[in-house]
Amino acid sequence: MSNPAEDNLLPLLWREFVRSADNFADHPAVVTPAGEATFRQLLTGADAIARQLSDAGVKPGRVVGHTFPNCIDFVVAFLALCKLPAVTMLVSTKYQAAELSAIVGGTRPDYFLSTERQAKNLRDLLPSTAVTTTLEGSGRGPLVLFRLNAVDNGQAGTDWRQFGDNPSDHPALIKFTSGSTGVPKGILLSAGNVLAE
Repeated sequence: MSNPAEDNLLPLLWREFVRSADNFADHPAVVTPAGEATFRQLLTGADAIARQLSDAGVKPGRVVGHTFPNCIDFVVAFLALCKLPAVTMLVSTKYQAAELSAIVGGTRPDYFLSTERQAKNLRDLLPSTAVTTTLEGSGRGPLVLFRLNAVDNGQAGTDWRQFGDNPSDHPALIKFTSGSTGVPKGILLSAGNVLAE
């Protein structure tokens, strides 16, 4: 699956997952009440979705809201974003309109990615100017990509050099507090932070 000579060219989180997939290809990686997926299936699904995201204009360093219930597609979509690499902004499916509005206003993500079912809920909560693209999912139904901002498809995302030469220092994930005592607050994690968790 992986070529050791090219490994260092891959984004850090994706590279680590590819190594695991090489070692445990046909072993279960995710098991849910609705089914399971092997490392190979996750790798194949994430690779296909990453290509579609790239074709839809998602560039490295763009902030992408990731709004999925706990399911296999949650993992596949996260891995696809790691491959680009985009900055994944985990947004709970339980947030209400006021919380989501505060998150979008404060973080200003470029995109949101969700299951088709979750997209129905998001359409009413996201700005009316959001442009949608339907992506082929990984066998469990289509995914929906919302473009929130007028992103120039020819423009690159974040210039990773501003974070230094060490890939573990590059931004990878934004997590939010529960918001139980007010507006959810975002916490930015580097690729190294995510690997350490």
